[in-house]
Amino acid sequence: MTTYIDWRDVPAEEIRPLYEAETARWRASLDWNLQPSWDIVEPARAAGRLPGLIARDRQGRTVGWAFFLLHGDILQIGALVGDRAAVVRGLLDAVLDSPEAALARELSGFFFPRGSAEQAAFVRRRIPVFRHLYLRRPLTAEDTPVDEEAEAQGIRLRTWTPHDAVAMVRLLARAYRKAPNVRCFAPHERLEEWAHYLGQLVRTSACGEFRPEASFIAERADTRAPVGLVVTTLLAPGTAHVAQVAVDPDAMRAGLGRRLMRASFGAARAAGHTQVTLVVGDDNARARGLYDRLGFTEAASFLFACRQTPLRRSFPAAGAGQNAA
Repeated sequence: MTTYIDWRDVPAEEIRPLYEAETARWRASLDWNLQPSWDIVEPARAAGRLPGLIARDRQGRTVGWAFFLLHGDILQIGALVGDRAAVVRGLLDAVLDSPEAALARELSGFFFPRGSAEQAAFVRRRIPVFRHLYLRRPLTAEDTPVDEEAEAQGIRLRTWTPHDAVAMVRLLARAYRKAPNVRCFAPHERLEEWAHYLGQLVRTSACGEFRPEASFIAERADTRAPVGLVVTTLLAPGTAHVAQVAVDPDAMRAGLGRRLMRASFGAARAAGHTQVTLVVGDDNARARGLYDRLGFTEAASFLFACRQTPLRRSFPAAGAGQNAA
């Protein structure tokens, strides 16, 4: 029998080992330091602003945990961790039975799974799950900084400035219009969703620490109109991460994506980093082809769960504070 309780009622000293174990797992498998994320999560939990659950067995031992929040009308699950499949299922049921879920019309979550239990739990609740590949590439002497004065086909690259955000929101909306993988970033393709997504990349540690000196804008040399971008972050010492790359549809098939990636590589290596990583949808054949040609190899995979229809329950779920087998 497993009991699910509100994690906001649990003292910090009981929560800390959970963060530490997950940090160690991500660092060992992904070279990704999660500590900056916990520095955001824990104050929100302690202040009662971030709902979550702790799963305990009949001996009172913690066997799983989850946290989530309601952003607009979307229930976003930030973590779903259990020591066995039944605990993962119970946690997801309890999340979907929460007051926040009752107010939500949609759901999303991005996870680094421990095994098959996470995917099975979502499929059981008829929530679609999409696989994303975590790719890695060493930085070598061939990765050199770009000449920001150089032009190719009338397009020049330059480093990111704080004034670029608004134009980049519009560029992202153009680049991903009607794309299948837009569901991960702006599920309704609204500009405010793109603004929130880009703000998460450049103002928070949600996907590593933003590195403007390794992030580039591609613009037409004559009009300075932006036609591409690459956003680079730092996951851990030595590990740079291409968090986003996008090219305007009017500038496609001119090798601009490759130029932007190469610019990111050169700046990352000049800053002393030894490898670069990225995440790409398993079904994004065009992007995967580019990354394969650039020398990336698969290191791990993530799961993205989303449902853009009302969260209707097909059977009773285990609620927080109740017992579940």
